[in-house]
Formats: sequence, structure tokens, C-alpha cells
Amino acid sequence: MSNGFEVTPRVLTTSARQVQSLAARFGGLGAQVQSSAASAAAANPSYLTSAAANEVAAEITRAAAVLAEALISHAGGLGNAAVTYTSTDKRAAWMMKRVRLGVPAGATYA
Repeated sequence: MSNGFEVTPRVLTTSARQVQSLAARFGGLGAQVQSSAASAAAANPSYLTSAAANEVAAEITRAAAVLAEALISHAGGLGNAAVTYTSTDKRAAWMMKRVRLGVPAGATYA
């Protein structure tokens, strides 16, 4: 069963430089979330503690690192890659759990 995402030759030929740029921007998301969450916690301490903000930011950063590694490996032509990311924090289990790359051109994600 397909979810409608198709990997095309254009996707498969994305340059490593573009992928690294995307990964760097995504990696910066963790710091942005940490900063925003810390501001929210300062404004309303019962909303979110700094420790919780740090944990969420760390979880996003770990997910970004896995995504970056998978994207860079994929762009580098290292063949089919299946990278599994598993949250170590049950409270952040809703985050990305699996990144699959390396699907042949024309194939769909199942």
C-alpha cells in the first residue's frame, strides 16, 4: 500500500551540497525549539520546564543527525539505506521513528 510519495530520478540526483544545506537547516531546529520552549517556560513556568525543553530539543537534534546522515549517504550514492531512529524518551515518542531512503527510482514508499 502506497502513501503517495514517489521517488523520482530528480530526487535521486540531489547533490550532496544541497542535502548538507538542508540537513544543517533541519539540525538548527533543535536549537530554535529549545530557545522558544525556554521563553515559554519563563513566561509561564507551569507550561514547560527548562529541563523538558532541553529534552525535546535534544530529541529533535538526535533525529536531525540521523536524517542528515541518511540524506548525505543517499546523495553520496552509497546504495540502498534504511536508517532506523528510535526515541529514547517516551515523552518524545511522537517524533520521527524511521527514515527510509534509497528506494529505486519510480518506486513508492509502502
